[in-house]
Amino acid sequence: MRTNIKMVVSGDIVELIRFAKPVICGEPLTHGQGPGNDDLTEEEKQQKSLESRQQSFKRAKRRVKRLLNRNVDVWKDHNGSFYIPQLVTITFKENRQDIKEANRDFSKFIQRLNYWVTGSKKASLQYLAVIEFQKRGAIHYHRVFYNLPQVKCDKNKFISLWGLGSQIDIRPIGEVSDIGGYVSKYMTKDSGDERLIGEKSYFCSQGLKQPFEIKNLETIVFILSFLDEDEAYFEKTFPSDFQGDIDLKLFNLSETKSLSRSGMELILAMKYPKELE
Repeated sequence: MRTNIKMVVSGDIVELIRFAKPVICGEPLTHGQGPGNDDLTEEEKQQKSLESRQQSFKRAKRRVKRLLNRNVDVWKDHNGSFYIPQLVTITFKENRQDIKEANRDFSKFIQRLNYWVTGSKKASLQYLAVIEFQKRGAIHYHRVFYNLPQVKCDKNKFISLWGLGSQIDIRPIGEVSDIGGYVSKYMTKDSGDERLIGEKSYFCSQGLKQPFEIKNLETIVFILSFLDEDEAYFEKTFPSDFQGDIDLKLFNLSETKSLSRSGMELILAMKYPKELE
């Protein structure tokens, strides 16, 4: 299916994207391929590899933003109240620079934390973490927990469970209007860092709710009959190799007067009942 427009709904944040040229299922319509690797010099191959990693990083950052925003005001405690998202920043005491080794230690910490919070070995904590390289090259993590009880946000206990340093910061970020934009800025600035080759720049729990992508023109037009485009809090036009100019508008449903988040959820439930089951 070809389309020149799509919409991505991630909780309160809605992206309206218009393409100068049509895309198929979210991918650009390409017109032939460039030269194969066998035709490139070694320097050109390295440059091509770097550009590929940079593009992959941009896609990862975009996905991180959407996942972060999608899961705000989703998870509830036993009283039916929404958890307040908690941003936890953890740093190694040593100058740890090996991603595989650091990720293994971090995974073990999550297992210990999950058991302390829930009393069960079953993975229940919902989170998303991004990796950042400090100036000295050391790795540290910024992780958003979506269902971590406030009473369990004990810094000393976290330090004890971590066991690899005392640099831990815990703070609620429930009042941040765009958590995705707020947290994704911590993702390592050096997308070309060779330590990221074959490694993820973020990782998350399996139970997170997914952003909702809409490509059906009729549905988008229906939503726009309620959503005032003048209420976009961010607008930008940028070039694309295959899609021509791309126009992007961002809306925050917690701030718009024309359409609320509950109104958007009602529309999606009406238009996509099976997908939302």
